[in-house]
Amino acid sequence: MDYTDWLGSAQLTTEQAEAFTAAADAYYALPFHTDRDPEDAAADQAEDDAALTAILQTVLEEDTLTATASRARQAQLELTAWVRAAAALGAPERDIADQARMARATVRKRLGR
Repeated sequence: MDYTDWLGSAQLTTEQAEAFTAAADAYYALPFHTDRDPEDAAADQAEDDAALTAILQTVLEEDTLTATASRARQAQLELTAWVRAAAALGAPERDIADQARMARATVRKRLGR
């Protein structure tokens, strides 16, 4: 597959371009792609873009899975804090769930209920 359009103006060495292409091809060969729902095309495209970005940043040694996981854990802690703060400020669980885009059961769990 040709990723030239996706890469845009990224400056890659020949080795980096080959590594990116091999990893991107391997990503698109993963079995979950065959189970995708056409109605979720926009979300799937966003996920694909994020995966290609992760591959590129890895190839360029700009980021790592470990660093990203650390940021995700921090974001999860912040989200939990915001859920709890919203509840403390009197927001209904239904509104918190809608705003946080999580199931109401998850909100209740985060609140210790």
